[in-house]
Amino acid sequence: MARKVDDTTRKMEGQMNLPKPRLKGEVSVEEAIKHRRTTRAYLSKPLTLEQLSQIFWAAQGITGDRGYKRSAPSGGALYPLDIYAVVGDNGVKGLTAGIYHYDPYKHAALLITEGDFREDVARTALSQMWMARAP
Repeated sequence: MARKVDDTTRKMEGQMNLPKPRLKGEVSVEEAIKHRRTTRAYLSKPLTLEQLSQIFWAAQGITGDRGYKRSAPSGGALYPLDIYAVVGDNGVKGLTAGIYHYDPYKHAALLITEGDFREDVARTALSQMWMARAP
């Protein structure tokens, strides 16, 4: 899908503004660290837009009022990482299958291309096909 950019407003087609992230949880950081495990088995139900929003925010979301502090550390505040989500068919309620780029400044997901690319990603990741079954 080609993206159209309107230079006056800098709006892009395919941008999905995300729900605000939750800033208070039910589990302490210490409990979360103690119980953290890698999981390679997934429910067949799709994620909610709120869940995707929370994942994006936790990975690179803006945490400071002035807009340059993030949820993940970065030397010199350079933030060289970009966050993408590969969403499968029926993977996130309200989103078309595709590859989405996270814009932390707008807290928005930008559709890069439509389609279910989970198998391609799994094959590229040394054929770890469990990835193709995640939403």
